Amino acid sequence: MATKRKKLTKKKKRIRKIKRILFLIVILVVIVLLARCAIKKFRDDPKDTEPSESTTDVDTVVTTEEITTEAEVTTAQQGEVTDENGNKMTDIYLDERLIRSLSGIQERLKCKTVFVYDRVTKTYLLEVNTRDIIHPASITKLWTSLYALSELEPDTKITAGDEVKLIKPGSSTAYIKSGKHTLKLSMLVEGMLLPSGNDAAYVVAAAVGKKLAKNEEISPEEAVSYFMIGLNEYAELIGCKGTVFTEPDGNVYENHYTTVPDLVLVADLALQNGMMREYMATQKEKVYYASGQNMTWTNTNLLLDEESDYYTPYAVGMKTGSLEDEYSLLAAAAVPEGSDARFIIGCFAGQLKNDRFADAKLIIDTIAETVGK
Repeated sequence: MATKRKKLTKKKKRIRKIKRILFLIVILVVIVLLARCAIKKFRDDPKDTEPSESTTDVDTVVTTEEITTEAEVTTAQQGEVTDENGNKMTDIYLDERLIRSLSGIQERLKCKTVFVYDRVTKTYLLEVNTRDIIHPASITKLWTSLYALSELEPDTKITAGDEVKLIKPGSSTAYIKSGKHTLKLSMLVEGMLLPSGNDAAYVVAAAVGKKLAKNEEISPEEAVSYFMIGLNEYAELIGCKGTVFTEPDGNVYENHYTTVPDLVLVADLALQNGMMREYMATQKEKVYYASGQNMTWTNTNLLLDEESDYYTPYAVGMKTGSLEDEYSLLAAAAVPEGSDARFIIGCFAGQLKNDRFADAKLIIDTIAETVGK
């Protein structure tokens, strides 16, 4: 009996040992399977990997936690680091620096409504009272120029008529005389953009209005009315949602207004037009009319005048606007100098004539200083 019990005890021990070994084998198999799954997931998900030396410059471009948490970073086919909207991270980082810099000068600004817009990232870097209705004054001539160029060829010759007598007393003019002066449309556009000629605006409006009416014999008033109908339709066509105009030169308050988004839109279109951009950035030029006369026109934008206290080499036009007690400016800045006009700057409803230029120069100088850092 004792011998049998010893044999049974040994057998039980062997069985227990085999069970332990099998249990260990099962655990090892599970560990191996889990490891394989982890490796597969690790390989299939590149976001979990550490960047190698051959990856794009994510470490050098994205240097702040603030940016990486606010923008979803993707790598484009060209290797550029961008956010979900396609903006380069370097541009987004610059915008954040500019927003901080510009907020620091806000209390020093004098105009009622001020904004700075980045054409690259389509971002407002500064907004002061931008929900207000804007009286654009002569900045209306940007719309007038673009619409006229959409209806007539730039080399169309136009002879001034009695429509020049429709301008209000005290208007800025390009010195165009009824019945004496014939100018190409391109030169009339220059006459609107440099000396801010209200007479040039009315000559253009009458010429386009007669074309729209298909009648060269209608009165100047009727021709301008046709033009204004077309101009408002054009503003809506290009995407303006809060713009209504009653006069081609903008020298009016009542029922003549626009908005900041519409100003940005038309400024962007004007900058895309090579001819208009050249004129907007020209400080002074001697011009020769098609009828033989010549005239020297000077831009009303003091940002372009090297002898002015407000001169800056980064300014690229664009247009001034003045009413009896409101002085405004729509400008563009190319920073660094010689680059594309990336920034659109609006300074509206300044109480003094030079408030707009002082504000714009302060903004442009701040941008230049920030970009240069």
